[in-house]
Amino acid sequence: MDNKNIEPFDFKLEILKWELTSIEKVIERMDNLAQASKNWAVLIWAGSISLGLGKDAGNYRPIILFFTSIIPILFWLMDSFYRKLQRRSTYRLERITDFLNSENFTKSCESKNLINFIVLDVVGRQYKDDETYKDFVSLKRTLNFAEVKVFYLGLIICSVVLTVVSIFIK
Repeated sequence: MDNKNIEPFDFKLEILKWELTSIEKVIERMDNLAQASKNWAVLIWAGSISLGLGKDAGNYRPIILFFTSIIPILFWLMDSFYRKLQRRSTYRLERITDFLNSENFTKSCESKNLINFIVLDVVGRQYKDDETYKDFVSLKRTLNFAEVKVFYLGLIICSVVLTVVSIFIK
């Protein structure tokens, strides 16, 4: 395609291709950040458990072990926040998919003008007032993702169990 003679419709299609690539990168980056937060959570949590179970913990063992249950909660919130950011782009990707498979896209190609579609909105800002969008990206929803909830609840339960056991076993 010669950049000097590019038609507005063709330019918008090129931008749409670029947007799809950008969305893919955003989703991948948020996945990496969520995985990194899990890695750090385990590292810090396990180190704190080691401190709590060490000889030097003494009478503070139950307190230290109890506070290790807070570490996964903080990382759970952070992980869920990354997933919330990721979901914005996922929502946008779904809207692009809907458009590309709709009659509006066919009509857009025929008329050489995008019909009822805005390009270049990688994080779906245009949907911010849409209730479906708000629900899709809500922190409440991302906190309840099974792969997130089971992981962090497992760490929290281990901390609580270790705390209870440390109270009864001196």
